[in-house]
Amino acid sequence: MRKLVVFVLIFALGLAAILWWENLHPGRIDEPAQPTPPTKVEDQPLTEVDIEGGERQAKSVEFVIEGPFDHIERDPGTLKKHYELHAKDTRPLGSDAYDLFGFRASVFDARTEDLRGTATAATARVRISPNTSGIDFAYPITLTEAVLRAERDLPLAPVTVTLPVVEGLISEERLSSKERVDIVGQGLTAHGDGLVLDARAR
Repeated sequence: MRKLVVFVLIFALGLAAILWWENLHPGRIDEPAQPTPPTKVEDQPLTEVDIEGGERQAKSVEFVIEGPFDHIERDPGTLKKHYELHAKDTRPLGSDAYDLFGFRASVFDARTEDLRGTATAATARVRISPNTSGIDFAYPITLTEAVLRAERDLPLAPVTVTLPVVEGLISEERLSSKERVDIVGQGLTAHGDGLVLDARAR
């Protein structure tokens, strides 16, 4: 009980002191604190960090592509369009590999830009180079639900080839499959299992 009385007395004295201060300074409003000026941030160059063994290594930024994909590859000699690639969406798989959805590729004559052939697929598994943001043509490509059409350079062209899965190298313009193949060309309709298509063959 004694502790309670002491607490009440201390609280009353504190309240009385506050009321006395308000009577001496009526209507006083504390001035708002001045805002602290923002800290200036300066651009700094990338720095190297120490790693185990005393070596130094620059920090790197991961390269990832998402969403629609569009890329045009030009011949280094003529600067004319050689490949044109499009995809409606992309999914990164790691190690610069991607699945491209709604894929379409067009191949052109590097001297005249005449269309040589097209390839469409529901999905295309490719590697995208972080240096050029384009497809690595030396990496194997896999197409599913593919439709390939050669406008020229093949017997009975234009020729359309339909197959569920096809693999190959764009850089060599060579594709192959062990699945069922449907082929339609001028005066030609054929079905079978397995195909090797070389657009550079004469």
